[in-house]
Amino acid sequence: LIPAVDPSLTSASGDAGSGSPVKSPSKKGVHGGALLPQRTWKQNKGTLRVKVHELDDIRGKKSKLQLSVRLRLGAETEEFKKTKSRSATEGGLLWAHPEEFEFDCFNPEALVQEEDLVLVIEVTEKVSMMGKKNVVAEKLISVKDCLSNPGSILKADDGDEGGWFNLNSAGDDDENGRAKLSITFEEARTGLLVLNLQRCTDLKGPGFAIFDKKIDPYVKIKVGKTKVRGKTYKDQENTFEFKESDKLKKLICWCNPNNYFD
Repeated sequence: LIPAVDPSLTSASGDAGSGSPVKSPSKKGVHGGALLPQRTWKQNKGTLRVKVHELDDIRGKKSKLQLSVRLRLGAETEEFKKTKSRSATEGGLLWAHPEEFEFDCFNPEALVQEEDLVLVIEVTEKVSMMGKKNVVAEKLISVKDCLSNPGSILKADDGDEGGWFNLNSAGDDDENGRAKLSITFEEARTGLLVLNLQRCTDLKGPGFAIFDKKIDPYVKIKVGKTKVRGKTYKDQENTFEFKESDKLKKLICWCNPNNYFD
């Protein structure tokens, strides 16, 4: 476990190596090391959790809509996380059990654009049997207040926590329905589990390849309820080493109360 404390955030006052205890500004008692200053919202590390509860009054091209929701946090380089397409009745869709998504904010500053951290929500309509989807409604939601107030639920456009966010038609400002979301930020209390991948040996092949002995492996870990999947490495032998220059060879998982189980 690597403590979720950025060495660059430690105060210059006090000698961390002297061993003399320093009073904590937030807790009673004494702790070895330097005082930790107040963090800005961009320096808070943790997990952003989004629950998708319901869609309402969405308009699409077809009378019978097949809708799904996809979400992306921060920069356009990040991948979307999405729900499965489901039939909507009169533009409305209610999940019996809310779809929940987690976004790792181990480096929020890398996701910030124009001094804000934005959650992109898009509602897509399935328009072909081949799975083609068009974006019919969207919204950009600022979530920096979540990082400023860990544990609180972001207030929606209707003023309620976990309430309704108004959506616009894709590409313009016309209103197109609304989405009911719960958005909260859980600050890392324990730290990070970092797996630095080094080498794979004796991996089993696909079992049916006669001429092509190459495989496309990836690494997946599960810690409590949290799952982390690494990238797929194409056309590898059954034994190979991860390159030191590959930044994605490290799998990072937050350790928090959700990871623990009896």
